[in-house]
Amino acid sequence: MGEGAGSVSIIGGADGPTSIFIAGRGGKVKLTTRIQNYFRELKKNRIKRQITANPHTLGRRWQRKLQMISSP
Repeated sequence: MGEGAGSVSIIGGADGPTSIFIAGRGGKVKLTTRIQNYFRELKKNRIKRQITANPHTLGRRWQRKLQMISSP
């Protein structure tokens, strides 16, 4: 967010109501926009954690595939 941005915290559970807490100066950003941005960041961070580097090169993967096919 821009200058004077705050934070949005959402507390909810299966056994009770959901609460939305907004802290800081929001400026001219609408509440719905701030909540949407919060969920986008949450989704982006969840996806970032799932991405892992592949330790094998394409050549090594092909070699392994050929070994699996040629072995009895």
